[in-house]
Amino acid sequence: MYEKGLYSERGCVIKRNAWNAEIPLRTDKTPYADDAPYMIATQESLDDLNTRLEEKSGKDSRQDRIRRNYIGTQVEIERFRPNILIDKCAAWNDDKWLSIHIGDVALQCLKPSLRCVMTTIDPCTGMKDSNVEPLKTLRRFRLAPLGPMRDDCKDSPMFGVDAGVIHPGYIHVGQTVYVRYKSEYLKQTPFYGA
Repeated sequence: MYEKGLYSERGCVIKRNAWNAEIPLRTDKTPYADDAPYMIATQESLDDLNTRLEEKSGKDSRQDRIRRNYIGTQVEIERFRPNILIDKCAAWNDDKWLSIHIGDVALQCLKPSLRCVMTTIDPCTGMKDSNVEPLKTLRRFRLAPLGPMRDDCKDSPMFGVDAGVIHPGYIHVGQTVYVRYKSEYLKQTPFYGA
């Protein structure tokens, strides 16, 4: 049950100097959320993860998969609980985003979304994967780089991006998404120097 002011004691504190990227200063309040009002993921990142899970499972014997009660190798996006799912971009491209614009809505990308053990629970069955997938596979290639960011994130892998509202409005399925990249990635975009 929502109660005005209930969330005010749990504010979001951003450590501006700890991350190796531009981090905006947040002034908004976020009731009933983990780190930010929105979590954005890409279909291509999910597809890449599923390809890696498929390759890994191909190395396991059928008996091992049965013993682990691991029926399928694909995971659905619901395990990551995004508010917004974007497609038609490169896998893991969201690491480079500074902000995104969908129609009149502008969202500030605040930080990578850190993933926890909840991703190992199938939302349809409520069963936890006994082999700790997809978390184990994500930890192989999606940990924060060594340094202050890794100290902060520890062994939580990244999947998606946490975002806050710059300009509110309505979004709809199928709208075009425009991305503004962090300055260190601008030279890698087709619009650099235009």
